[in-house]
Amino acid sequence: MRFSKLNLKILIPLIAVMLVACDIRTEKQTAPKMESVRIGIAKTPPSWLFIIADKKSFLKKNGINADITYFKSGKRALNGLLANKVDIATTAGGPIVFQSLLRNDFSIFATIGTSSNDNVIVAARNKGIKTPDDLKGKRMATQEASASHFFMHLCLTEHGFSESDIHPLYMKVEKLPKALVDGTVDAISTREPYYSEAVKALGENAIVFETPGLYLKFFQLVGFNSYLNNNLSIQTKILKALVDSENFVKNNKQEAIKLISDSLDIPEINVIKALFTLELNVKLEQSLILSLEDQARWVINRNSKNKYSMPNYLQFISSKALSIVKPQAISILHSN
Repeated sequence: MRFSKLNLKILIPLIAVMLVACDIRTEKQTAPKMESVRIGIAKTPPSWLFIIADKKSFLKKNGINADITYFKSGKRALNGLLANKVDIATTAGGPIVFQSLLRNDFSIFATIGTSSNDNVIVAARNKGIKTPDDLKGKRMATQEASASHFFMHLCLTEHGFSESDIHPLYMKVEKLPKALVDGTVDAISTREPYYSEAVKALGENAIVFETPGLYLKFFQLVGFNSYLNNNLSIQTKILKALVDSENFVKNNKQEAIKLISDSLDIPEINVIKALFTLELNVKLEQSLILSLEDQARWVINRNSKNKYSMPNYLQFISSKALSIVKPQAISILHSN
């Protein structure tokens, strides 16, 4: 069949329109269905995958319309979940343990970050503090019932004394740097971004005690069982977005460092330092169970009058979503 030049002029645009229409139909077929969820995120290093997923639009790409609330700490993010202000929260093991002694209606469905040097002690040199042993008898503040509180306990134990050998004070995490700077306390147990804030404000008067490896801090995604059981699709989409974040950090480290630095107002050098002892990946490992049990023993011993019993933390794990998204990242046995 022969085509005239006039026929070709008409045919070519028609073919182009048809191809565009096919692309649009294909895109509509493959684009994930958008689902809404309220997420509570703590601005702490082990939750940085979520900040990257938000800023790089990985959540939207994977079909999640996220209403994100940023909390000062994981403890408050978990409290936001318990108050039904969010559907899913990021939090460390400490707050999970305290709540697990009171209730069992929530579960962890992934760990999104672990750090072996997230928490530190920041002290004021002009209070006569030069070594960790000098903390004895001093006023030390932290956020109660938190990962920083557990780290303070471990640090004191490491140097041969306990909370009874200091004057402990408990306050909101964002108030710790100011309390140290104005002399209300002599030392604080904290983490980023409040660690950087305190050191910057104190200047040469600051002394920092780090103990890499003393406390392996896990940061989890948590939701009510009633919500998780009925929203598996939302969980899988969130985890896919976080895996995208994980790969982004691996392949674009410098851009990831700048993004975190700009988002949280932390010096890039501090972000780089944190990444040396920070694993930003999505997983569920058996070591999480051991960590929760260690922290539970500490809480139970501190509150002997309440007669708490050790929870079975396998019953606080829901691995269904991760088994779909990243099954090779699960080493916990007999989880839901």
